[in-house]
This record gives sequence, structure tokens and C-alpha cells, in this order.
Amino acid sequence: MGASSNHYPAGNRAPRTEASRWAHDTRDSRAAGHGADLPGDGRSRPGVPAVVGSIGVRGIGVRGIGVRGIGAVRVRGGRGGAARRGGRLSPPARAVDWSHEDEADDLAEAIAAARARTGGPVLVIGHSLGAQLAALAAQRSDHRPDGIVAIGASVPWFRHYGRRAVPFAALAASVRPVTAVVGHWPRQGFAGPTPRTLMRQWARMVLTGRPPFDLDGSIRVRALMVRLGDDELVTDQAAAAYEAAFSRDVVTRWTYDESCCPAGGDATHLGWSRAPEVVARRIAEWWTSGPGAVVTGEMREDAPESG
Repeated sequence: MGASSNHYPAGNRAPRTEASRWAHDTRDSRAAGHGADLPGDGRSRPGVPAVVGSIGVRGIGVRGIGVRGIGAVRVRGGRGGAARRGGRLSPPARAVDWSHEDEADDLAEAIAAARARTGGPVLVIGHSLGAQLAALAAQRSDHRPDGIVAIGASVPWFRHYGRRAVPFAALAASVRPVTAVVGHWPRQGFAGPTPRTLMRQWARMVLTGRPPFDLDGSIRVRALMVRLGDDELVTDQAAAAYEAAFSRDVVTRWTYDESCCPAGGDATHLGWSRAPEVVARRIAEWWTSGPGAVVTGEMREDAPESG
């Protein structure tokens, strides 16, 4: 999940999303959500908006950011020409394509809109792909968020995945030929359908360890890194690689594990979102505590990693 806003450079681009509102109030803080469901890529799931809704009832205004190709998305131009269906963006196809940068620009534009509307700080909550987009928007846009919460975030280089490395790399290697033939990534169940450029960028991350954003510690936006204790799609090494994009002094880490889970919840990559109240409470405590404050209660701030 994640907040967003942005400006667009000249050139032929994919259509921009319009943010869809889940909840709203007039207080001086705002959280926005954008999410995904696979290691470093994928499409949003119903549970991702749930954590934003839970934060909304804690006195923080919230706004959900639509995902391209899902839900109400108006066409405003496109990479290679975008097909219109009732004024909405068609699903990914050869003529309907976009990139991480396009979605990060959607996010940055929504950040600017939220800041202009409320005059207050903007917190971006990103899950998986949404967390990557938050980092990318923080590096490439003038409309940076005031805070980032990254849930289940990673740089999914295959070397971070032990025994799963070889099949994971083989899957990534299949992306370019498949998208060349079909025009997009069609496979249901693994990030499909997904535009070919975004999926090729994901494959490049898997094969080279190089994401669309820089891993240089340049992001100085206050950040809460939420690691999921039973995340089957994100290893500790993959999570640490993502966190390398941020300056160490702005990062707080928290591990959400089975000891924190309410009834019906778990700490897997998607399962946490089925009962998001604990995560929402921790995010709200961290956000409202302000920089440098000590967060009390059950929240565990993990020690900074060396290296």
C-alpha cells in the first residue's frame, strides 16, 4: 500500500491512475496505501486497503491509491497507445504498457494532491511492490512523502533465496521471451496479468539484484520497515537489500511475528492483511510519536543490521 503524487516529464507515457478514496477526514496527517502480493511485484489484494482503513479509524486521514489495470483508471495517454474501454484503462496488453517509474509517478502525484488538500504531512504505506514504488518516488520526485512504511519489502535478487534460487532465476529468465510473444505477462497466480515493461524490470531485479531505485542510502525520509516473521516470499537478505536505499538514521525496524498476531491472523506475506489491526496500531503509534521518540508497548524496534 502507499501514498502518492507526482509530475510527469514530457514524452509518451502510460496512463496515470486516479486515486480512489477509501476513507477521509480533515485532520492534519494523511496516510495513503498502495500494494502488491509477490516478491517485489504483483497486484493489490483486498487485505492491503484494510490496514489503511484501520489506520483511518485512529484519527489519521487515509486515501487509497489505485493500481494501473485494476479498478477505475482513466486513460490519459499511453506507451504505445492505450486502449479505451468506457474511459478506463484496459488490462495490460501489447498496446497498454507501463513501468515502475510510471506507477511511482502516479504515487508522487497523489502525494502532492494530498499535501495540497490538507496542508499536512503525508505518510506512504507500501506493501511489496508498493514499498518499492515509495522508495522510487522518494528518489525521483520533488513530491516526496514525509514518511514511508514498507511492509514485506525486498529487492528479490535470486541469490537471496537459497535453495529456491535456481527455479526463481529460471522464472525471471522466462519473462522477456514470454512478454515478447504475448505483449504482456499473462500468467495468472504469479503477478499476472502484468505489463511487460514492469515485469521485465522485476526480472532484471531477480537476475542482477539491481532495482529501479538506487541502493545508496540516499533516502532521508523517516521510514518504518515492517518485516513479516513468516514471510515466505521475502528473506532477511532481500529485505536488507531494500533497506539499503535509506539512510540508516531514518530507519526503524519492526518484526511482526506470530507473537503479535490476533486470532485469525498470521505473519505471512499476504496473511498479515487478513487481520491488520495490530500492524495498523503500530504504524499509528510510530507515525504520531514523531522523529526520535521512544515507542512503547509491544512494538519491538530491531537492532540496526551491520554490513
